[in-house]
Amino acid sequence: MSRIATLWQGRVPLWKAYWLYAVLGGLCVNILHLSLVRALFSARNALASLVILGAGLASLGYFVLMVVAVWRSAGRYRGFFLWPLLARIIVILNVLQFLGRGLG
Repeated sequence: MSRIATLWQGRVPLWKAYWLYAVLGGLCVNILHLSLVRALFSARNALASLVILGAGLASLGYFVLMVVAVWRSAGRYRGFFLWPLLARIIVILNVLQFLGRGLG
């Protein structure tokens, strides 16, 4: 099974889905995305625009994958009751923040 499918199904331990993939991986994806935007924004040509758009869509796709992965991993977690609850609260807050940024 591919890593993406494993994440999508929530078959990754909660700590790994949250800390390694969502937090650390998300940080790397966002740094890469912002670096591309900064480097290419001033070019103002079609190719630069397509690269920026592609990077944005990839970043959005990673965000959606991480929301689902953490949510489902929290649902499978069997341990201290507070960890999956906190993970799901943080997922909800992140989605609300994302939607607020897009609407505001």
